[in-house]
This record gives sequence, structure tokens and C-alpha cells, in this order.
Amino acid sequence: MIGQIPLKFQRGCKIISRARQNFLSFCLLLSAVFAAEAQTYTFDIRQTHPDGIYASGEPITFQVRMFEDGEVAIGKQVRCILYRARKEIRRDDFASEGLVEYSAGLDEPGWFQLTVVGLDADGKTLYHDVDGRSKPALAYSGALVDPLSLEQGLAEPADFDAFWAKEKEKLAAIPLEAKRTPYTKAPSYAQVEFVEIPVGSGFRPVNAVIKMPAKAQEKSLPILLHVHGAGVHGPANPLWQHPLPDDSGLEGPVIFMNLNAHGIPNDRPKAYYQDLKKGELNDYPYQNSDDPDRYYMKGMILRLARALEYLKSLPEWNGRDVVVNGGSQGGAQALIAGGIDPDVTFVYADVPAMCDFGGTLVGRASGWPKPYEQREDGSLWLATSRDRKDAVPVSLEEVVHLGYFDAANFARRIQAKVVTRTGGWDGVCPPTSVFVAYNNVPHANKMITFAPQGGHTRGNYEADAQQDLAYFVGDEKRAPHLPSALLIQ
Repeated sequence: MIGQIPLKFQRGCKIISRARQNFLSFCLLLSAVFAAEAQTYTFDIRQTHPDGIYASGEPITFQVRMFEDGEVAIGKQVRCILYRARKEIRRDDFASEGLVEYSAGLDEPGWFQLTVVGLDADGKTLYHDVDGRSKPALAYSGALVDPLSLEQGLAEPADFDAFWAKEKEKLAAIPLEAKRTPYTKAPSYAQVEFVEIPVGSGFRPVNAVIKMPAKAQEKSLPILLHVHGAGVHGPANPLWQHPLPDDSGLEGPVIFMNLNAHGIPNDRPKAYYQDLKKGELNDYPYQNSDDPDRYYMKGMILRLARALEYLKSLPEWNGRDVVVNGGSQGGAQALIAGGIDPDVTFVYADVPAMCDFGGTLVGRASGWPKPYEQREDGSLWLATSRDRKDAVPVSLEEVVHLGYFDAANFARRIQAKVVTRTGGWDGVCPPTSVFVAYNNVPHANKMITFAPQGGHTRGNYEADAQQDLAYFVGDEKRAPHLPSALLIQ
């Protein structure tokens, strides 16, 4: 537990000149306008290592400055809150006029997150008016210790392969018959259809949108399967198509499938999805989590496997390339797709969820949806809802089956090339959980990027004056994409 982990801390505050502050006022993060007086509060956060990666026992120093309208913030305060594995372990307030130094260290693989809050003279949080919304003045940075040494908190179920082999046999016994409904508003150059394919087992069928060039030749197109992040929705536009990931090395056109995570129709009005979100699909990640045969996420995985089976049956597939792309919950599905189907050739998993559920057993933060947690007294609790108010006590034996749905276990079986990303203050899909999945990929044809000031957002972070992007290929750390910024002296 936290009290048993060897941590080291230092604090300090240095007063520096106004000229020095102005010179270094190129700042990242949360530059916004204060509603009443039009102040802009910005923060500059730097680390000993700009890419946020450290060795065990190595000191980690964060340096923080706060600015107001590009000048040193006078008469304000800076609150620094340090978290280890999403649990607060320290907080201190500093005068805004000074350079704040906040240091820690860790003698084993793990994750620190620093949250910085701007306060007024009375210690109240400063707020911005950002695009008409009032938001607190915050900034973040994260650091990882020995991320390539991270291992799963709980071993996979002994019958993991047998469990999914049995489920795939059941799928294979169901005729691969799709209900295909043309999208009547498609342009003449595109073939767009809504498809529905049964999966059996009492779960909803595959429901997806398929788009490809009209009159495509047989064996001419790669497959691009796009899988959804968390939430309940249909496609905003059936004609939308995700681009092929750059690192796939492929070019279009493609057979594109936009796979609904929940097996629900894709052509309903917005109110239909809102009603499902409030009702039947409310807290869906926790439905029947005590039963591996009925757990909600099992249906999601069955739909994923069935969608791939169907796509590969299309005569237009080139018989060679299968790309799966997604973020968060979709990132988890991308990893799972690569592990459950050996024909997948490229996996792009952006800030993937559902990794390292057992991290909580070794003092780490588990990946979303964090189906169970170990509390300070060592007891285990199974979540039944997002707010966890109705969590129930369980034994370790009663949660082992959730390993059937841990994306990190599927990662261990991936034969495809894998590209993934994670961020230093992603509390939804913690970077330690993502690295666990990455480390489980059994070959060197893989890449991961860590952005110290990146959160749970999809897309590409960029290196800047305050941070680099830690870039790993296989089991080696590579030089950053851009020259490193130096720790402030």
C-alpha cells in the first residue's frame, strides 16, 4: 500500500526576477480569460527529464511558475498536489512570485502526477471563462519510473485461451448472415450500408456502417475497422470515415467499418441514444461483472470478433491487410482485436482502456472501468456502478474471471504491429496500465509514446518548450522527436 512505498520529497520556493519570468513566459496549458477582469493565468511546468521518464531511485523535480497576463503573478498562490497512482500523497501552497520546486522519488516502477492550481490571496481557486464556461486555473504534469519494467498486478486466468476458444467456436456455429440495408443518401461513388450480424449468447448483434468504393474489384482493398470509445451513440454521419493510421504504411481506399460498441442500430434519432444512456445502458461497464458468461463486455468482444469475421468474408478484401483503430474503450477493443484474431496486421490503440485490472492489487491505478478495487485495509470491492456507492465486497477468487476481459491479456497474444499512446495525467486510463499492455506485446514491432502533460484525449501531443515526448520502439527508448528543453536553472 502507499504507506509501504519508499517515497522521497523535497520542497522549495525561489524568488526570481521579473525579466527572467518574462523571458520564459512561453507557457503551455490552460491559458484562458478570467471573466470579470480579463486576466489570463498560465503555468510553466518543467521536469528534471523533460520527457517524464526516470529510473528507480532517481530524483524527480517539478519546477512550476505561474503568470498573469504574461507577467509574474503577484499576490497569488500556487497549490501543488502530488499524486501517486491517483492517490493524493501531498499538497502545499506557495507564493506565486517564486519559482516552485517540488521533488519526489520512487524505488520501484510507478507513476507520479502533479496537479497545479492557481489561488487568489485568500486561498480560493482562480477561475477562467473559457469559451463561455467557467473553469478553474489548473495545469498538470506526470512522470513515470521504469515503465518498461511494469508487470500485471494479477496473472491472467489459467484457462484464458480455452475460454475464448470456446466462445469463438460458438460464433463459428452461427451462420454468417448479415442483414444489409443500403444508406440511400450515399453518393454514387460510394457503397454505404448498415449491417446487422447475429452473435448469439444472448447479446446484441453486430450493428455497423460499412463504406467502400462503389464497384470495387475483388481482393483489392485493405480493411479498416474503427471501434468506439465509451458512451452510447450512433454515427454522427454514416458517410464519415476515419483515416488510415500513418504508421500502418497503407493507403486507401479501404473497406471501412464503423462498429457500434453496443450492437444498437446506427440510424436512430439522437433521443434514442440518450434514452438508452439514461436507462438500459446506464453504467453498462459494470453490468453482470460478477458473471463471465453474462458480463456486458463479453458481448462487446463477441461483436468485435464477429465483425472481423464478416469483414474478412467480403470479396473486396485483399486477403492481406486488417487494421483496427480506436481510442480509450476503442483502444481496448483494438488491442483485443489484435489478440483474438491472428489475421489483424496493425493495431492503433490510443490511450487504451480496460488494461491491468489487477493493478489495484499492487498499489497501482487500474484502467477504466476499474471493475474492482483494493482498499487501504486490503479488502476487495466489486463495482456495480460508476459512482461505486453500491460496491460489494468480494474475494480474490471472485474477480479472477475479469481477466478474461483485460485488454493487457489479449495484448500478450498480438502478432500484429502495435502503436499506442498515453499521457502523464490520464486518470481514466493511467499510463502505467497502458505500459503494462504494451510490455505484454510479445514482439518488438511495437511503439508507444508518453506525453508528460497529456491527458485522456485522443490525437497527437506535440513536444514544446516544457516537455518532450518519450518515444519507445520495442524495448528501447529512442531519442525524442524534437530537441529537449532544459530544466530551469
